[in-house]
Amino acid sequence: MANLAIALTLVLLVQLLLTVYQIQYYQKFMKDLVKKYQNTKDYQLVSEVVKSRFRSSIVALIYDQNKVIVEAYCLNGLTIFSRFQPFDQLVEQVLDADLLSVIKGEEGSARGKAVRGLVEKYAG
Repeated sequence: MANLAIALTLVLLVQLLLTVYQIQYYQKFMKDLVKKYQNTKDYQLVSEVVKSRFRSSIVALIYDQNKVIVEAYCLNGLTIFSRFQPFDQLVEQVLDADLLSVIKGEEGSARGKAVRGLVEKYAG
């Protein structure tokens, strides 16, 4: 019984360390994006997180004063080893209701829901 308790404690400790690692990765990625546009005018960084039972998706967008998306990234994954990937479909698109047509077929996915959330919040 003691061996089982030790094993479970080790599993929890490893999970905690890996979670901290993932949070640090996310913070560094966002900090680097902010730093990239820090001395420029009229750019906005926004993100949306959608979680489901087993997956999560984060979409991060940078858009200009005309709401044209200049950079877009998406993190999809089941594990802490997930990384932000360019979301090129959205680059050079306008952040408005028409953006939903660009992700046609993905409306039910976590990534599609994240884009919908961004449109609902920032397209107005």
